Amino acid sequence: TRSNHLATLAAASVSFAALGAGAAGARTRTQASFQPSQQIGASEPLGYFDPLEFTKVGDEEGFRKLRTSEIKHGRLAMMASVGLVAQHYWKLPGFEDLPSGFSILSKEEGVIGLFALFLVSGCLENAWREDPTGAKEPGNFGDPFGLQMYNQDMRLKELNNGRMAM
Repeated sequence: TRSNHLATLAAASVSFAALGAGAAGARTRTQASFQPSQQIGASEPLGYFDPLEFTKVGDEEGFRKLRTSEIKHGRLAMMASVGLVAQHYWKLPGFEDLPSGFSILSKEEGVIGLFALFLVSGCLENAWREDPTGAKEPGNFGDPFGLQMYNQDMRLKELNNGRMAM
């Protein structure tokens, strides 16, 4: 009878250990269920492109941080590329006689303008933040102009055009 009790105890402990391992495996599967390669932005011709493996399977928070930075820098690069071409054809009032490009920094107005640009950029950077709760995807500020254009197709175009501009 004593050996029966020991056998029962051993079988029960093995069952509990297997049950605990199953629960741990379920937690790992739940955490690892986030797949960066399945997120929007993995498109042709490269597909999912992360050669330095910055994003890990299951690390949604890290992915969101990197995607937020990618969208922000892509939007800035797209605006800068338009500004690069536009400044050749059009200048702000009062700046018509000043040189274009980096040579404007040799003039007092250019240094003041650059300082003002950095000041405004810093204020905007601190004013707009992503949703800290993670309820919305990175870069989603809604549809402020009511154009009904914030959909999967436009998000993919924005990501790819931002990547090209960068």
